[in-house]
Amino acid sequence: MSATKHCLRPESFERLIRGLCQIVKVDDACFVLEQMEKMSVGLGTEGWAALIAAVGERNCNAVQLLHEVLV
Repeated sequence: MSATKHCLRPESFERLIRGLCQIVKVDDACFVLEQMEKMSVGLGTEGWAALIAAVGERNCNAVQLLHEVLV
């Protein structure tokens, strides 16, 4: 994302996170969320809902990652 100096629109980030959560790639979704935070891009309610639902289906590692992102 930052290697090309190109930044996706917030809507694109949200779709990416929702898609990753749908295929249960929560760690990847959390990585994207961390990158969004570095770029001061917020996540919308649908993205958060997808992430929380996906974390609920996973183990403690995903919960820990989400906690680290939020804190």
